[in-house]
Parts: sequence; C-alpha cells; structure tokens
Amino acid sequence: NTIDAIVRNNSIITTTTSTQYEGIHLATSVGAEISGNKIVAETGAEYGMFIENCVNLVSGPTNIFNNFIVCAGQFFLAGIEINKSAYVNAYHNTVNIYSPTQGSYCLEIAGTGSSNVEILNNIFTNNGIGYAFNVSPSPIGSVSAFDYNDLYTVVGGAIGIYNNDTIADVLDLQTVHSVGLNSVSADPQYISSTDLHSGSAGVNDLGIPLVSVVDDIDGELRSGSSPDLGA
Repeated sequence: NTIDAIVRNNSIITTTTSTQYEGIHLATSVGAEISGNKIVAETGAEYGMFIENCVNLVSGPTNIFNNFIVCAGQFFLAGIEINKSAYVNAYHNTVNIYSPTQGSYCLEIAGTGSSNVEILNNIFTNNGIGYAFNVSPSPIGSVSAFDYNDLYTVVGGAIGIYNNDTIADVLDLQTVHSVGLNSVSADPQYISSTDLHSGSAGVNDLGIPLVSVVDDIDGELRSGSSPDLGA
C-alpha cells in the first residue's frame, strides 16, 4: 500500500517448493516502478510477479520493465499476473516458464476491474506444456496495447489464450483478433534456463521505441528506432 514505490535491481532467487510463492507482490499501490530485477523460482512458484488492485493514474502508472523472470514447478503459475489494476505498463521484460501444468502462462491478465494495461516489447517463452499468455480480462478492451512481443511455446500446438479464445499461432492472433500485428513467435535461444540473455537474431530490432525505457537490463543504451525485444 504505497505511492511511487521503486523495486529495482534485485536478485530474488528461491529453491522453495511452495505452490504459493510470489517473487514480487504489489498490491493497492500507485505509481510504482519495478525494473532490473532477476526473479528465479525453478522448484516452485505461483507468480513471479503479482500486481493486484493497483488503480493508478495516467500521470502515474505502474511501470514494469527490464526484468528477467524464471518460474517452474508442479502447479498453475504465471510469470507476470495483472489483476484489477489500471494504467499498468509491462515493457521489455523477459519471462521463461517451464512447468508440466497446462494452466501456466508467462503473462496472465484475467477477471474484471483492470483498464489501460499496455504489454509491449516483451519476450514470453513457455518451455513447458502451458501457454505464453492468457489475456482475457473482462472487457478485453482493458488491455489497450498488446503488441511487439515474442510469443513462443514449444509444446501443445497453441501459443496462448486471448479473450478466452485459444490462439494457435501469431497469425491466428493477428487475423482473428486484429491484435499483435507486430508480434512474432521465435525461439530467443537463451544462454541458459535462468540466464535470459538472448542469442537469437529473431528477436533483435523488432520493438517499438519507448521513451520510458531507453536502456536494457545491463544498462546498455537501446536503439532509438528499433530496440531489441525483451529485457
């Protein structure tokens, strides 16, 4: 329950097997910044990052950017969960999920009460049997931007769920829902399951410039015209 909180440049690593672990939980806060963090929960987690009941203002949004998030475990989980929150920007994050549970997502936005949520320039990879995303708030217009993301899965024949519709691939998302017109589905070729630096040119130079995120998780300046996706 804070105003203008900053959660920056932390290494949050656990070996817990708890199915209720949350790396960062932000609730009833306004104008927060969550950036540069490395969250690793390979043996058990519910949420890498959970944002709930944060009703921000357009002049003071919650900004989530340049984070590495790794989650695994035997239960339903999400790398980033956004619930009942307004004016939340998730920009340039890299999320790697590997769970044997179908109901697992790199990003989940569901339920009612959210508005003006923007999801841009992220890398969402699910190397388990779940999906890269579940973007199904009510109404769907609560998410005002969902584009310029890498949406990649390795198992299951679908990349995610949008407006409660199972999405086979990026083309399906684009043609059926007219969303994610600049998104891709490419293997980012991480250095390891926990070192989420990308080794693939398939996610380079594909982002939209954002004045609020001018450098990356390593402090290196981003391109002002075509930034790389992810943190």
